[in-house]
Amino acid sequence: MRLGWIALCVMVLVGCDDGMGDLDSGTGMDTGTETDSGMMGTDSSTPTDSGPPTDSSMMGDDAGMMTACEGLLTDCGGTCVDTYSDPTACGACGTACATGEVCDSGTCTTTGCGGALMDCGGACLDTDVDPAHCGDCTTACATGEFCNAGTCEACPTGSMFCGAWCTDITGDPRNCGGCGTVCAAGEGCFDSACMLDCRGGTDACDGACVNFDTDVAHCGDCATACDTGDVCNGGICAATCAGGGRMDCGGVCSDLHEPAHCGACDTACDAGERCEGRTLPTCQACDPGQTVCGNECVNLRSSEENCGACFVVCRAGLECISGSCSVAP
Repeated sequence: MRLGWIALCVMVLVGCDDGMGDLDSGTGMDTGTETDSGMMGTDSSTPTDSGPPTDSSMMGDDAGMMTACEGLLTDCGGTCVDTYSDPTACGACGTACATGEVCDSGTCTTTGCGGALMDCGGACLDTDVDPAHCGDCTTACATGEFCNAGTCEACPTGSMFCGAWCTDITGDPRNCGGCGTVCAAGEGCFDSACMLDCRGGTDACDGACVNFDTDVAHCGDCATACDTGDVCNGGICAATCAGGGRMDCGGVCSDLHEPAHCGACDTACDAGERCEGRTLPTCQACDPGQTVCGNECVNLRSSEENCGACFVVCRAGLECISGSCSVAP
């Protein structure tokens, strides 16, 4: 046990790197860049939030050491990999593409890379913006540079280079106030400080995000609590959920058009599914590379309303690039 604590302390002080990634003075790196197999760096110095799919520190399989994977990277046996493009772990750890296949958006395929993506050793990468493969599969930008339309350039004035992108640290919840400072789930970055930021149909009450439509302790507003036995039906305290097309699902009035109660109170959609259909709602799987946020299928790498995690909104002037709110190239 004592040796484990010593190992953990050493890891926190010095960070970890597989020899390919650069460490930025202990502040942590945002490794949201898509990378191919054999060129993936790791960084365990940065705290992460609880957003999907890899925004929390996870125990790796390598000698029990803890690996903190940043951005949208996944801990596979103690190594942080991009399951979106890595042919050795395509879509999930342990899923390797066969000879002749490439990993495109987390799926092994024999039809080649889609769109403008380039096949780099079986990994489908965007060489227009990937600083590790800028313009082609073999060109990596120097430390502090980003990749703009396939050309390595210095960051614009007023932004900071964080791992792979030029980031406005005043508004990026993954680099809030400095590289690697990640706001907690439910928080946004405002003027370089993490603050409560309620999204997805919720409002702030006493330091927490609540749903005024269904919360019996805050029904319609922060100050209204329903009587014992009553339910909150569309923001109004009532004896039942009757009216408005809602049903009582364990004390919560649901319209049965949500992933937790899709078509029936006891029907919950699986991860990666949304509840779809007006008259007869059913669970429908999202396309590969998408995540369910609320009841919408979104791409956490590019959605400016769900950047890197559900309901993380990039403020005006920033774009969601590989899961991080960054200065547009």
